[in-house]
Amino acid sequence: MKIIYSIIVLFITSITYGQSFKTTTEYTISNLKSVLNTTKVDYDKQFEVYLLKKDEPLVKLIALTKNDLDLFLDTSIEILESPNLKNVKAIIRVKFDFLACCIETETQYFTISNENLLTKLPVLNFTQCEVSSSKLEYIFPNQENGQDNVILETISHINKKDNTKSIKILNRIVWEEKNAVEAYSYNYEN
Repeated sequence: MKIIYSIIVLFITSITYGQSFKTTTEYTISNLKSVLNTTKVDYDKQFEVYLLKKDEPLVKLIALTKNDLDLFLDTSIEILESPNLKNVKAIIRVKFDFLACCIETETQYFTISNENLLTKLPVLNFTQCEVSSSKLEYIFPNQENGQDNVILETISHINKKDNTKSIKILNRIVWEEKNAVEAYSYNYEN
């Protein structure tokens, strides 16, 4: 009986704390591909990029100039469901990568409440000039190394020789729902 109980606990723990972000097609980014394909672009004009759901704009993500577009490398949208934060059903992560002499990454995170309110977490900007497996990210309670009721801002390093991963905690955000909903939260229909 103890063996069965142990297996059940390990299974539940791996489900609860083993989740990672997954690519989503439910959300998209506006205008970026059409702007990139434009041959005549005004260098002084800013191009606003929005997060969309079902082709409806939810929130402005970034404003890019022609110079930014020249350095644009890639973007991705991912979702983390059931992050184990009070009144949060999912987290959206949007990454923008730019390439100059180094790779610069801007990562934006949004919580989605049970009432469909988007709350933007502080933006993470990370510059990587060497070939390494470092990343700046938020870790949520349902992920590996997550802590209950806390969002961790971390920098992770992976040593390719022995596959060890070191994590340095840069900041802890205690999730108190009523204090986390900021002035730039957005309502949208699901």
